[in-house]
Amino acid sequence: MGLERKDLTLCERSLRTILLYGGFLCLGMCFSVVGPTLQDLAFKLNTNTSNMATIYTARSGGLIIGCLIGGLLLERFHRVRVLAVSYFCSGVFTGLLPWCASLELLIGVMLLNGINMGMVDTASTVWCLDLWRVKPGPFVHALHFSFSVGTFIAPLIAEPFLIPTQITNTRAANFNETKSRNLKELLMQEYEANYYEEISYGVIGLFMAAIGIVTFAVSLVNSADPKRVPEQHHSNPKLQPWPTRLLVAAIILLVLLHFLIYGGIEIAYGQLIATYAVVLQEEKPSDRSDWPNS
Repeated sequence: MGLERKDLTLCERSLRTILLYGGFLCLGMCFSVVGPTLQDLAFKLNTNTSNMATIYTARSGGLIIGCLIGGLLLERFHRVRVLAVSYFCSGVFTGLLPWCASLELLIGVMLLNGINMGMVDTASTVWCLDLWRVKPGPFVHALHFSFSVGTFIAPLIAEPFLIPTQITNTRAANFNETKSRNLKELLMQEYEANYYEEISYGVIGLFMAAIGIVTFAVSLVNSADPKRVPEQHHSNPKLQPWPTRLLVAAIILLVLLHFLIYGGIEIAYGQLIATYAVVLQEEKPSDRSDWPNS
């Protein structure tokens, strides 16, 4: 059943849209920062890339759960506040990633982060459609453009804090073959003294959490703006001719297949570009993986 909604001025809608773009930009950064730092996290946890790849499975599963949960929560609770809490939690979990002391804990945090990312994705799109009901297309496109900007920026933020390739390559060459404890201790001391990937994760997580706090404040200023307008009459799909219904079903199926393939390539392979550049191509330390990822 529809609920009444107070109309917003053009300025109010524009400011909220800018806030949405900022949130999606941060979402892109949270999503993309793991790729170029994967080798660093593997070095810190003393594991290999094959084991580290499981964190993407955990995040993808979380995204599925988050999208489903997000849709249910948006129907029952204040939409903007659901989005604000998702922003904040996603920022917190992103900041916690480099502090995980074991692979199992990292997988768990990635799962929780994926759930919140899925909720952010769903709630942001819904709020954008709520704000621009007449012609929402350009604003939704710009929303996803801001996500792309975030995925471009995140590797550049992470680059100053990445471990030089010489250290990670030395680890791969020696820890697995000779099990040199002295070398491991030396490299870990150098790593702990000079390289702090926690900073890049912390900066990105802080931005995301700040967006969540501002969004929650906006929901308190005007609590009526996210609520649904009274439902309007829509044509019954059963009254449409069969060719039209089949065409719509075919288009939906093709779009689903497109995103299934695209999402798999982007998440499963795109995020491993950094590892490919460092491990297989043996890039120089100055040619770290931030540029290929961006």
